[in-house]
Amino acid sequence: METISTAPVSGNGARPDQPATAAAPAGLRSASLWKRIAASGTGVAIAVQEESIDILLLRVRPSSVTILGYQRFAGLKERGAAEIGAEYARFLRSNGVPQMPAWVLLPRNEMIVRSLSLPGVPAKDLDSAIALQLESLHPYVDQGVRYGYVRAGKSPQVIVGIAREELVDRWIAFFEEAGVKLAGFTFSADALYRAVRCLRMSDSGFVTALPSEDAVEVYGESASRPVYDALLYADAAPALARAASELRLDGPGAIREIAELLPAPATVEQAEFAAKHPLLYATALGAAAAFPTPAANLLPAELRKGGNWAMFLPTLILAGLLALLVAGMFGYKAWEERQYAARLTAEVQALERQVAAGQRLDREGERFLTRLDQLKEYRLRTTADLEALLALTRLLPDDAWVTQLDLSRAEISLAGEAARAGDLIGIIDASPLFEKTEFAMPLQRVENREIFRLRIHREAAQ
Repeated sequence: METISTAPVSGNGARPDQPATAAAPAGLRSASLWKRIAASGTGVAIAVQEESIDILLLRVRPSSVTILGYQRFAGLKERGAAEIGAEYARFLRSNGVPQMPAWVLLPRNEMIVRSLSLPGVPAKDLDSAIALQLESLHPYVDQGVRYGYVRAGKSPQVIVGIAREELVDRWIAFFEEAGVKLAGFTFSADALYRAVRCLRMSDSGFVTALPSEDAVEVYGESASRPVYDALLYADAAPALARAASELRLDGPGAIREIAELLPAPATVEQAEFAAKHPLLYATALGAAAAFPTPAANLLPAELRKGGNWAMFLPTLILAGLLALLVAGMFGYKAWEERQYAARLTAEVQALERQVAAGQRLDREGERFLTRLDQLKEYRLRTTADLEALLALTRLLPDDAWVTQLDLSRAEISLAGEAARAGDLIGIIDASPLFEKTEFAMPLQRVENREIFRLRIHREAAQ
């Protein structure tokens, strides 16, 4: 088992060998006090591979992260689940932690990760909406699958992770035999989305790379695309450049190291460990939350175990007493000020009430006229959009395939494959509905086809 230093970290996140006034990375700010309290707790994460599993145990406090222990169990087939389970229990006990539900990180190369835009779909209907199109999201035609999903914040985008049912059930059976309690099965995109919001937040979009032996996983977020995750068999530099373009990010600060985005552990040694195992570390950060945020969980609901709330009870009691003390100090003065302000505003409101009633009627009339104009405008837009789509359908040759189409009032973004993509500009510009067609990126030839991305300007009259 690796030995990792557990020296405390200073309140501003500086390590013991750093000055206490060390500045946080640019573009990052501390989360609110409540979010930091909600993220506090003790968590255990398990990263599974074919022949080994990695266990990470850490503790999160509102101003610090401490890694309590790490251990790798190799030779799973030879040793058996029961032996691994006994060593796992000893590992927890040696770190002063009782049996607690663990989050399992599935290998990225065994996962299909999709991002769906589902605007207007309430949370209670998400499962039905995803199930309707599930078969089109994965290539496992003749195999059963398990999936988990989570909405990206308040955006309409939903992160969906899909794995073969055989893979998930095999690990479920292994951990059941080992006697390991499970809170859930997750994947890298979901773990990173939660971890980058632990204790601090990013003020702007970013993209980062997590290289592995033969591929690189690229994760990013931006205002135009809340979550981006791709596993690319390419070098990190071109993969990051492509992801930044997809996320519409520019500038030197857009590409970041994963260690900058995650809260720094207590010591330099722990920080080096977290940099070597960023996904395991990110999963443990999410597992430690006393009040966890929604997560994409592939583990069937009937097998999920809840958190060990007894561990958090002393912290919650002390936090409650502190809140009562602060309220007692400032509550009475605030109450007096509110009463005085209420008496003043009551006189003002009596005079403003009649004026406000007339203004309200005027605003309602203006809103009604505005909505009427918008409805008329939307009716005309629908016709113009349908005409544009019909024209493109007729103009594109039979050997062209469209993989992505984004339509706005001013232009159309079109991506796909064609045998002779260079001829498409002349074909499309020949239509009176389109003009100034151009390639948004250089053509890429794959075998006997060319991959293209076009930017088509719509005529002003449309």
